[in-house]
Amino acid sequence: MQSVPVVDLKKSKNPAKELVDAFHTIGFAYVEGHGVDLKLQERLEKVAFQFFHKPLSEKLKFDMKSSGRAWRGFSASCPRPSRPC
Repeated sequence: MQSVPVVDLKKSKNPAKELVDAFHTIGFAYVEGHGVDLKLQERLEKVAFQFFHKPLSEKLKFDMKSSGRAWRGFSASCPRPSRPC
């Protein structure tokens, strides 16, 4: 198994290339040097946790199909194709 690539936005000479390479090879990356306040990161984690523990009917109110050209929002996935989402 490969390790998760770390991209430091403050130190990297070409962070965009490093991120693209990471996403193409591993699928994700750990980003450092972004300047996002730790309290804001913790709040985001808490809100995301709360959102993803809501019933599907609540999450579907934010369905990506309703977002227009922005293509933002929730998209349900079905881990078991035999069982509808």
